[in-house]
Amino acid sequence: MTSSIQTKLPQVEFVEGRLRSVEYQDVFFAADGPEETRRVFLNPARIMERIARADEFTIAEFGAGTYLNFLSTCEEYLARNLTTRLRYFLIEAQPLAAKQIEQALAAWRPKLSLLAALLRYLPPQIRGWHRRLFSGRNIVMTVFHGDVETGIRSFLQQDYRGVDAWFLDGFDPAKNPAMWESNILSRLESKTKRNGTITTFSYAREVRNTLSTSGFRISRIDNLPHKRHTLLGELQAPPYSPPAHVHDVQVIGGGLAGVSTARALADKGFDVQLFERERTLAASTSAIPLAVQSMRLTHTATVESLYRFHAYTHASSSLNDAQSITRPGGLLIPGYKMPEARVNRTASMIGPTWAIPVDLRAARDMARTDYVTEGFLFPHTATINGRNLCSELANHPNIEVVCNQEVSVRLNENTTTVFATALPPPPQVVDLPPLEVVGLEGQLDEFDDHDQHKPTVVLYDRGYVAPCANHVVAGATYEYDPWKTDTSIAENRARLRRWWPQSSFTHRQSFRGIRAITSDHFPIVGRVNDRMWLNLGHGSSGSTSSLYCSELIASQIAQEVPPSSPDCIDLLDPYRFRRRQERRPNPFTSNRRRGKVPRVQSK
Repeated sequence: MTSSIQTKLPQVEFVEGRLRSVEYQDVFFAADGPEETRRVFLNPARIMERIARADEFTIAEFGAGTYLNFLSTCEEYLARNLTTRLRYFLIEAQPLAAKQIEQALAAWRPKLSLLAALLRYLPPQIRGWHRRLFSGRNIVMTVFHGDVETGIRSFLQQDYRGVDAWFLDGFDPAKNPAMWESNILSRLESKTKRNGTITTFSYAREVRNTLSTSGFRISRIDNLPHKRHTLLGELQAPPYSPPAHVHDVQVIGGGLAGVSTARALADKGFDVQLFERERTLAASTSAIPLAVQSMRLTHTATVESLYRFHAYTHASSSLNDAQSITRPGGLLIPGYKMPEARVNRTASMIGPTWAIPVDLRAARDMARTDYVTEGFLFPHTATINGRNLCSELANHPNIEVVCNQEVSVRLNENTTTVFATALPPPPQVVDLPPLEVVGLEGQLDEFDDHDQHKPTVVLYDRGYVAPCANHVVAGATYEYDPWKTDTSIAENRARLRRWWPQSSFTHRQSFRGIRAITSDHFPIVGRVNDRMWLNLGHGSSGSTSSLYCSELIASQIAQEVPPSSPDCIDLLDPYRFRRRQERRPNPFTSNRRRGKVPRVQSK
């Protein structure tokens, strides 16, 4: 792991209204903006005509910059009412901030209909792959933050679906030679599909020679009066042929992890059978009436922090069109286990798109209490109705829901199966590596707010307090030994009184559930054999981690780049416990440390 999980920030300036790189002494795009995308990248390679004929089309671009090429391509796509699944990959070493992109593209904002959504959920300046979904999930944007050599190697090693069109749009080769190295360009042919193309503004001899030697027929495109020549490369070498992969998958478990896995697979074209042994989806803990998308972010430069940043930002953005959520935002202020320096560092790492500083007055207005300090608003933090969200995600033509059905007899070597059952299936159903996971009870409670102190945002302090319709929700208890319901109610009422000590709150109702927690508090996600995958153990962060981990699993089954990094995937690997137990015993079955190991292990 590198010493920092953040990318290098670009040095830019605006000169006569145009964005310019100080380091490379070059502008980001021509004066006519979107028209340059069309004449250099789209039209010579007949991109829209080819997309219209395909079920899936993949574009890979070097140099995201202001995302102008991506946004302009999507504008053409949307104008034609296309339904092709468009995969668009970008590699960017020095990602711009949202305000810089917004200012650079201000003149064309009305003509770039996805710009607002992109800026709203712009990936933070954090290393690794990030994914965003647009246009009913038909447009899949995946951007790598890091140097081009690492990015292209990661892409070629992990993505087996092939590329239809490459856009090469880094700064001039003479000013930015690292992006145009022959050892990078010569590898593009290896994943280029039949009739694949390369388009670029550069007609430099070194670029032409490398691409020609690698199997592309080079054509010179006249771009006068804007630029003398640009380049079109058309594959002449034997094309890359994507390997066949399974089209049918069964997912076991009708809670949020199972349903989100089924939906991620269905979005990628798989036919999915979703099995739930109870009579309805979200029959147990996932039926929670209000769950908060956790923002348990950390300020350290570790793989654990990297995972949390990716999971939170992906999960928040993946539900951008969901009807079963609200977005009150979350107010993070210094407090229990979060000293001021840590809060500031965390907010700095995730960036102003995701963490907005609020002063004391604004914080008190949001919280409706004087018992807060200045802090940061996380505007994308959502609250979720678990049962409604599961129903919404499962509503897809590629998903067949089968409830009230035991599925152990359906397991066979010819079926790809994902277990997303909170706790692992019993040994008589499937042979698994040792997994350090147990169940832990918890409770949240709804209270009437007679004094009208309900906050407008989620408040965090040893749990959370969240607004919900005409009442307020407090939770959730962490019961290593199951408590009586009244004890849990008292604990959650105490959470309210930390913020409003003089107010009274009448209890409305309780919700109890069992979380599946692991010994290291990270979920168990990944392949256990050729046909079996696990997505479980999400604990109290399931409304965030299950959505992200579902995309990781679906991407790997679909043989495409997951929105992650290899070290994050290793962090979640089901076999990690076997390696640890070579050094020490399972903490859930060895001598129990009083108060640290839950007694509840299953429903």
